[in-house]
Amino acid sequence: MSEGHTENHDTTLAPEADIKAGMIFGWGVAMFLGVLLSIAVLTGYFWKARAQEAIVKVSQRSLVGTALTDLRKLETTQLTTFGKTADGRIHIPVEQAMELVIRERN
Repeated sequence: MSEGHTENHDTTLAPEADIKAGMIFGWGVAMFLGVLLSIAVLTGYFWKARAQEAIVKVSQRSLVGTALTDLRKLETTQLTTFGKTADGRIHIPVEQAMELVIRERN
């Protein structure tokens, strides 16, 4: 040993510093786990919401498809037959209407 050197060095941390380091580490772990839990919950929620939205879109598409089919049937009927429209006008088949227009022009 050297003469100017004493052996009174304490290599352990003070109890207060030990507690603060432990608390900081604990808070860090808790925050990390909280973030992971939030990600898991939000992912589950959005997957369910996305699945529900897909179901709604599929049902809407089938309703639109049915309405479109009905509309096409009505249009075909009005373009190929004689009859009255909902507002009281009379409709005739398109082919005959074109022939009448040609006759009027000649």
